[in-house]
Amino acid sequence: APRVIAQQAKIEVVGLIPTASESLGNGVNNDGTVVGECRVAGLGAIPFRWTRDRGIEALPRPGAGDRPADARSISRNGIIVGSAQPHAQRAVRWVADLPEELGTIGSVAGYSRARDVSEDGSFIVGASQAPDGVRAFLWTSAGMQSLGSVYVPGTSVAEGVS
Repeated sequence: APRVIAQQAKIEVVGLIPTASESLGNGVNNDGTVVGECRVAGLGAIPFRWTRDRGIEALPRPGAGDRPADARSISRNGIIVGSAQPHAQRAVRWVADLPEELGTIGSVAGYSRARDVSEDGSFIVGASQAPDGVRAFLWTSAGMQSLGSVYVPGTSVAEGVS
C-alpha cells in the first residue's frame, strides 16, 4: 500500500522592500531561501532574496540598475536566476550577488528568460530568441545552446531542470 508522509508546513511573511506595494515569491531552495520580485510604482519589478536571518533584500540589477528584473529560482548553493531588462529582456544569473547577463542563442537580437537552475548551479534553462524562433535553452559555463522545438516552426520553453 502507498505510504503518505506528512510534514508540518509553516507560512512565512517575506515582507516588502522599501516603497514596494507587493512581493511575489517565485522560488525556494533547500535551506528556505526565497527569491522573487517586488513591485514598485514607476520602477516595475525589483528582484529580491529573503532569508530567515536577514529578511528581504533587493538584488542588484544589471546595467544602470534602473530597469525591471525578476528572480525565478535559486540553487542549493545560492546561485539565483531570472531575467532583467537592461536593454531587451535577458536571462540573468546572480553569483555572490553580482548579476551576469547570459545572452541569447546564437547572440541574436531579442530576448531570453531564465526559468530554473540545477541544484549545483551549473545548468540553467529557459527560453531565448534564436535564429529560427523562440527556443528552449540550456546554459552551462560553455554558453547557451538551443534545445530545439518539437514542432517546426514552433516555440519551446524549458521550465525546469534537475
